[in-house]
Amino acid sequence: FTEDNCPGLASNNVFSLHKSVDGPLYIGTSQGCAKYDPDRDVISEIEELRGDFIYDITEDTKGYLWFACYYTGLYKYDKAHSIWKHYLHDPKVPQSICSNKVLNTFIDDRGNLYICTEGGGVCKYDYTTDCFLPFRLTKDGENVSLTIVYGMQNDANGNLWLSSNDGIWICSINGEIIRHLTQEDGLQSNQYNFGATFRSSTGKLFFGGINGFNVFNSEKIEDNTILPVVTARINYK
Repeated sequence: FTEDNCPGLASNNVFSLHKSVDGPLYIGTSQGCAKYDPDRDVISEIEELRGDFIYDITEDTKGYLWFACYYTGLYKYDKAHSIWKHYLHDPKVPQSICSNKVLNTFIDDRGNLYICTEGGGVCKYDYTTDCFLPFRLTKDGENVSLTIVYGMQNDANGNLWLSSNDGIWICSINGEIIRHLTQEDGLQSNQYNFGATFRSSTGKLFFGGINGFNVFNSEKIEDNTILPVVTARINYK
């Protein structure tokens, strides 16, 4: 399928795919979103998302589809009632989404929905109030600034792993930093990539970056106790 031979596909730049529990495959592109019907072998455009840059698509247990958009915030689709809702950042409203540049959406094992952004860090959706709560990171009582988060996963203990342009941050569900991993700990780079995360059936965590990817066994993360070798040279004039 290409935009030339398939009118329902707005762009050949495909950034996300999601297989819905009720059958259709959703296709997120740089110019909108399409839906593939496997029974009819047909791709049709979703008019409500026309022109939006769809970075990520997630489905929760309540039957909502979430579409993360670069530049245009977040969309929620209530499939049971065919209702769309569009969320945008408003600096005058603290409980609005934290940024319009949404890179990834993640649902942890407890059913919490997190929104990872460029420029606003992470916020968590409150299903009860239909608003967004800032997810603040702290270390020893001090706030930690992390404005770009490319993706998230949680490990078997429920701790959250956040990939960024400054390595990987591991924190509790309350945002308390447990560990900060960088290239010095063996990461492929401090720079990771948009939504490139995965947790396998054995619990291993995969994070993709600009120089490959790393695989972690969260139960066996240990501190590096080997002191670095330091070489000094004195130049005499």
